[in-house]
Amino acid sequence: MVFWMRVAAAVSVGVAVSGAVSVAADETRADDARPVVFVHGLHADPGVWASMKERFEKSTVGDFPPTRLHAFDYSETTEDHIADNAKRLSDWLSSEHLGEVDVVSHSMGGLVARKAQEDGATI
Repeated sequence: MVFWMRVAAAVSVGVAVSGAVSVAADETRADDARPVVFVHGLHADPGVWASMKERFEKSTVGDFPPTRLHAFDYSETTEDHIADNAKRLSDWLSSEHLGEVDVVSHSMGGLVARKAQEDGATI
């Protein structure tokens, strides 16, 4: 989880990451093969994650094939209540059969993901 907390922190505060995220090899674990779900912020769409997904795919500290990287799209409902979008995220996760996921989010996407987790999503 340390790896994901570092990635999420870098994204959340807008730190520019040059190349792959640097993490010691012994910090990665077998359970880090969970799917990664990117959750965009207010008035955005999944396209904002294109360069980040590319960095994950090129990463040297983990195995991130495109089939492991997903983006939740709630661009049509970003002005709805966070709880409503959290429900949409939970429903989407269930419909995609992703199991437990790691989330990388930005801005309101973090609030949506946190609410979904509080309500029982396997994040």
